[in-house]
Amino acid sequence: MPVAETATVFLETSLGTRLVVCFPARATTVADLKRQESTEHAACFPRIGPIAVTSLQIELDGSWFLLTDSMVVEAALEWVKGPRRLLVEAHELLPHPVARKDANCQVCNC
Repeated sequence: MPVAETATVFLETSLGTRLVVCFPARATTVADLKRQESTEHAACFPRIGPIAVTSLQIELDGSWFLLTDSMVVEAALEWVKGPRRLLVEAHELLPHPVARKDANCQVCNC
């Protein structure tokens, strides 16, 4: 079966967001797609802000399978009939508060 130049997937995140992304079919690994998803998600959902994608999963015969980072995404998608959906496990990257010394905080070395 010939591989298309680009692939399209429907992504549903554990944050309750959904988006569709396209990527080069032959060369994109799961690690590449996770980075792309982080970037695209921040652009599409600026109120949520940056996210870290921890895993991508694919459904096959009613079960969800974790995709390894080194795998070419298209290799997993060739088994999917119908819409190409992936489940994205992600969490928000909250900004770290500026480290400061609280004037009211005292350490007792008694």
